[in-house]
Amino acid sequence: MCCCCCRRRCVHVTNYSINKHQPGFVANKDADCDGVGSKWSLRALQEHLEGQCGVQWQGIWSQVSHMPETHARACMMLHRNSFGLCS
Repeated sequence: MCCCCCRRRCVHVTNYSINKHQPGFVANKDADCDGVGSKWSLRALQEHLEGQCGVQWQGIWSQVSHMPETHARACMMLHRNSFGLCS
């Protein structure tokens, strides 16, 4: 991330918002066809990894499921004054 983005605290870019402009992007046009196109649900990813790749989902999920809370705590510590959490 460039320095100009680091100064913009409210900027948020997802992989989807970047990838939708790429040549290989495949739009998912039907919500009932999960696991097709460039945007999948967690359930579709789980089924793909377990069924076609032989990966144990629980092992992956136990490693990543705590990340949002950890990330939020880190952001709060970095920007605690901006959020008015301390004097």
